[in-house]
Amino acid sequence: PSFARSGTAGLANLAAARDDGSRPNALPRAQELLKEMEACNPGEEFRQKLSQALDNLRHAPEDDLKSSEGREALDACKQHIQAIFDEAMTKKSERDENPAFWLAGRLPE
Repeated sequence: PSFARSGTAGLANLAAARDDGSRPNALPRAQELLKEMEACNPGEEFRQKLSQALDNLRHAPEDDLKSSEGREALDACKQHIQAIFDEAMTKKSERDENPAFWLAGRLPE
């Protein structure tokens, strides 16, 4: 993986952390990851990008999360998690349900 994808990724993203742990560019990075997920087939890479998007949302400033863009990103993550869970239920596979539960636990409060 490249540390220099676009303007919000990589080490600069971590270096911009505020005293409260939030990062001003966390929401834009989450949005980039959600956009990248559109090209992914459901599977490990999809879940990994979703996990990264959730991690960025957990570090987004509260005002960003409350914005329409923040709510839109959170809703997109929730829909993806629901889709993963629904697929696991269709398969009747507890093993496939666990990642959905773990991802749901990563949603910002």
